[in-house]
Amino acid sequence: MIALRWLASALFIAAIPVFLLLSNVRIATMEPRVYGYGFSTYGVAEVTGLDRAQLDRAAVDIVRYFADDRPLLTTRVSIGGQEQPLFTAREALHMRDVKGLFHAVFWLQEVAFVYLAVYVVAVYIWARERPLRRLARQCMTAGYVTAGVLAVGAVIAAIGFDSLFLAFHLVSFANDFWALDPLHDRLIQMFPRDFWFIVTLAVGVATVMEGMLLSLLGYALRSWLDRTAVVVSPPPPSAAPPDAPDASNALLADEATAEPTAAEAP
Repeated sequence: MIALRWLASALFIAAIPVFLLLSNVRIATMEPRVYGYGFSTYGVAEVTGLDRAQLDRAAVDIVRYFADDRPLLTTRVSIGGQEQPLFTAREALHMRDVKGLFHAVFWLQEVAFVYLAVYVVAVYIWARERPLRRLARQCMTAGYVTAGVLAVGAVIAAIGFDSLFLAFHLVSFANDFWALDPLHDRLIQMFPRDFWFIVTLAVGVATVMEGMLLSLLGYALRSWLDRTAVVVSPPPPSAAPPDAPDASNALLADEATAEPTAAEAP
């Protein structure tokens, strides 16, 4: 039983940074305004030859593609008055792989959320002061772990992002469809290397801040429990009335005043 409780606590602490990080990845993936930031910052309209309205519609279609059942991304744009696919067949195949990867990420994020919710509810159902204090300590620990690990990761990414980005693609994909030409392929023109660098740092910094906030919340919960704890102490022994004679003194007085018996009479 103790081993299961320890395992459940360890999984709770580990699930928190996973949930926070993957939640931020999901937000960045499914928010068209993140893509719009990249379009504005890196001059994507000039590089691709597409106007901003078409780029924004493409961003919305990409987000929808990650959520729907289409096997391939079929975004179309108008160039020179002619409608044509935005992406080549190779780019569409890579986006299919990206969609599968994101679905796995989203599934893991949802599993982590369910576990965290079940764990917290279970603690409150069988809540006593000690489990709640343990939950507060666990939140503090998970916050420290999240902030520490992601801070180190952000520093490593800032120093060697290109190597990490390459390693990520080699590990995540079983083909080389991701090896695109920035001179001709619009997918990499729309989402250049610098865009992914900024998004990666933003996700890391946001997760670090959330970890620190969680630690503060855990500390606040523990402090609140300390202030509201009720210590029940046994009542002090009741004092004898000031005019009540002591029992031993009363016995001695009775013996001193008792009449002598017949054997003791002169």
